[in-house]
Amino acid sequence: MSKKLTEIEINSEYNSIKDSLMQFKDELIKSISKVLEESDIQLGFPILGRVKTLESIIKKQVEELFIMRKTIKEMQDLVGFRIVLLFNRDIEKVIEIIKTNLDVLRTYNTQDRLQDDQFGYSSIHCIARLKKAWLEVPMFKDFGDFICEIQVRTLSQHTWAASTYLIEYKETALIPKPLKRSISRLSALLETVDLEFERLLLEKQHFQKLQEESLHDNYLKEILNQENLIKILDKHLPEQNKSGTENYIKAIEGLTRIGITTVSQLVEIIEKYKDAALDFETSICAEIIKSNSDVEYVTINDIKYLKNKLEKTDFGNTYYNHIGLLTLILKLQKEDQVN
Repeated sequence: MSKKLTEIEINSEYNSIKDSLMQFKDELIKSISKVLEESDIQLGFPILGRVKTLESIIKKQVEELFIMRKTIKEMQDLVGFRIVLLFNRDIEKVIEIIKTNLDVLRTYNTQDRLQDDQFGYSSIHCIARLKKAWLEVPMFKDFGDFICEIQVRTLSQHTWAASTYLIEYKETALIPKPLKRSISRLSALLETVDLEFERLLLEKQHFQKLQEESLHDNYLKEILNQENLIKILDKHLPEQNKSGTENYIKAIEGLTRIGITTVSQLVEIIEKYKDAALDFETSICAEIIKSNSDVEYVTINDIKYLKNKLEKTDFGNTYYNHIGLLTLILKLQKEDQVN
């Protein structure tokens, strides 16, 4: 069996890489925090990180809690992180995010280590290192052989873990029965907190959905006016077709004359004929582009289309503004009804 590191060797290596370990910790916190924020993960508080102290490393070696033979970087928790979440449902999401962004060597749940008569609360631990792609970034290039431990738990689970020193017994059998009952009640309460948070979240989402459906139904029943006509056309027609010369009042008058008076009526017609109208507009633009430059218009189905109405945008060529497209949509509907 190879010899283990001496205290002098541990001290020397630790001092030589301590600054790099601190930088590794800080940069990884920034990167993970950004990814979690982009994924809309709700944290109980900002991600915590720490580099193991020299005293703690030496104590593990002396007491043979973990034996280092070649380097202190053999320790899987030399650098540690704690991600504390508000909601239990986010734990699996965060684990997947970690697995996607880091090279995860091992994952375990602390609760799996407990016997049936032991007390404890779950906490997911991931042993990970940077993926090769990270090492191509200058700020991470020196961290290739660093391994870290990432703990993921809810705020309730964190409360339990942070308080266990108050109720710690070397053997479960030695815990007095009254204290066992108190511990069980506390454990159940904390678990209930997580469950109630989940229930509240589901209820909130349910009521939000009902409210949105109610608002949507009321919106569809609204009588057409200039304000909601603008919203309808902005939502259902391409942005590049909108111009600053739209005559919404005249459009409302025209729609009313043909019996289209509510939001739902207009939305249904637009959705049904929008694609056909946009396809026809595309064909007009194509005819104008390939036509003789000396001609002022092109003719399609015996109808003349002025070439100077063609607009070239970053998103493609347009011929109609929103009201023009609406007029074409109503024309297509009328033709469809006749046929």
